[in-house]
Amino acid sequence: MIQLGDRIDQENIENERTRLARLIQNSGYFGFSQDQIYYIVNDTIGENKVYLTEIIKNQNAGETLDKFKIDEVFFYTDVDVNSSIETSQAKYQGIHFVEKEKRFSKKVLNNKVFIRPDSLYSLQNTEDTQIALGRLDIFKFVNVLYDTTGGINKANIFTSPYPRYQYSLEGGLNVSQSAIPGPFLSFSFKKRNLLGGLEIFEARIRGAIEAQAGATEQQNFRGQEYGVNLSLSFPRILFPIRSRAKKGLSMFSPSTQLLGGFSFVERPEYTRFNIQSALNYRWRNRKDDIFNLSLIDLSVINTTRLDTLFQQRLEQLFNQGSTLINSFDRSLVSSINGSYTHSNNAFNIQSRRTSFFRFFLETGGTFFNLWNRTRIADDEKMFGLRYFRFLKGSIDIRYGWPVGKKAQFATRVSMGIAKPYGTGSRSLPYEKYFFSGGSNSNRAWAARRVGPGSFTPDTLANGQFDYSFEQPGEIIFESSIELRRNLFSFVDGALFADASNIWMIREDPTRPGSGFETDFWKELAIGLGGGIRLNFDFLLIRFDLGIKMYDPARPEGDRYIGDNLSFRQPLGEPGQFTLNLGIGYPF
Repeated sequence: MIQLGDRIDQENIENERTRLARLIQNSGYFGFSQDQIYYIVNDTIGENKVYLTEIIKNQNAGETLDKFKIDEVFFYTDVDVNSSIETSQAKYQGIHFVEKEKRFSKKVLNNKVFIRPDSLYSLQNTEDTQIALGRLDIFKFVNVLYDTTGGINKANIFTSPYPRYQYSLEGGLNVSQSAIPGPFLSFSFKKRNLLGGLEIFEARIRGAIEAQAGATEQQNFRGQEYGVNLSLSFPRILFPIRSRAKKGLSMFSPSTQLLGGFSFVERPEYTRFNIQSALNYRWRNRKDDIFNLSLIDLSVINTTRLDTLFQQRLEQLFNQGSTLINSFDRSLVSSINGSYTHSNNAFNIQSRRTSFFRFFLETGGTFFNLWNRTRIADDEKMFGLRYFRFLKGSIDIRYGWPVGKKAQFATRVSMGIAKPYGTGSRSLPYEKYFFSGGSNSNRAWAARRVGPGSFTPDTLANGQFDYSFEQPGEIIFESSIELRRNLFSFVDGALFADASNIWMIREDPTRPGSGFETDFWKELAIGLGGGIRLNFDFLLIRFDLGIKMYDPARPEGDRYIGDNLSFRQPLGEPGQFTLNLGIGYPF
């Protein structure tokens, strides 16, 4: 809104025109156009001041524009179905539904329509209707047209449904850091309108042979992963609330999702089975911000095999005070979690200003606090399954700015903390720990090998650090800056700097220096590098070379190792650089 004392700015004037036009269109004036608003600037008064006159005119001189009152609303559910099929018409809550096949719930569709008979035309209601129907994943397109034929003001909603059944088969290569790619195959099946209430059932089967870095030896290996995931989504909130409240929530495109799945992972160190189930609620606001709430997130994890050397290592750490071995027990992991996500654009070189923000909060084992204590054998297990109580939260912030016409400057800062609590083992499920390092993290370090804190790994015979073991932590801080630019055709280039580390809330006695301190910034692992990206629009293949510049694992005073770079060793000493191969942007 333009105020007295504002500087004359063309962008502000255009924004004000748009605001006023929408205000008028939302007040019933269907035929009103933004072109009917214009401004006259009078700069003759001097003193660097102007008079700004705002004029709203009718399209035709001498005519007045009347408000458009909607008499009838017609909803056509399947406009592209075989024209030889006769249509039927039924009226529900004042809306005429015209359909060739009676398969969609009129009650559900009615809650997604905000254009009502006997109401004034509103551009906002029109857009809300199109958005709400479009997000159902039921219709290929949604068009709203207004008609005044015969002196009756009608709103016509035309929709075209997707096929009821959808199949997809995907195959390719999984690429892990410093390893040979492994193949994966994924098959998915989708059934729309499963129960007649616009529900969507989806089943996905996935199998992969993945190349990863070994945890007990300095070598590459191929792990196996298989999984089946089932989901059933309802386009409404399944919760005992009043119908009026459900109608009010409809503009936020709410959905309820029931999830179930099974996964099998085999690595040289262990073999794990995981059975998962969840009850999720999801909704959006008009700015397309996404809200997620999972009231039930339950997993039963069973480690059926531990490699002998790996088990000996875990027992050795346990004897020294580490609780990591508990993460490989047969476990029951439950949590309640929620997230808020804002994103105004995808991060790419062609985008102008972009932003992304995500906040995540999770509480684990909450239901166990209400459980009858007599049913719990001890403070750590229930029915022979280890359970966990923990709190976890994280924030991820990203921004992008254009640099000229072919470049973008992108930044990211993320941080998080996970704290176990209770009288038990005070450990986290292994999947709930934080890790840093890798092609989408700190690219100068191998995946999950940064930290914790100033902890110094063992040294190999060749003098390099032994990065055999993943390093889990309870606190994480990561930041990256990246300059991206198109070089020619589909080839892009990038320069980047990454800084990150993970810590324990209380120092792990088996990893000296792992505790979080107020001067944590002295323990940030810093890497610099550059990359080449093959940008095919539908696929981006990324090659990034990261070089360690500041290594907190070394003694304080010797952590800067950038002086190892020279004309004869442009990448530093052995082990100082890491080549990453990834798919998509790192952030």
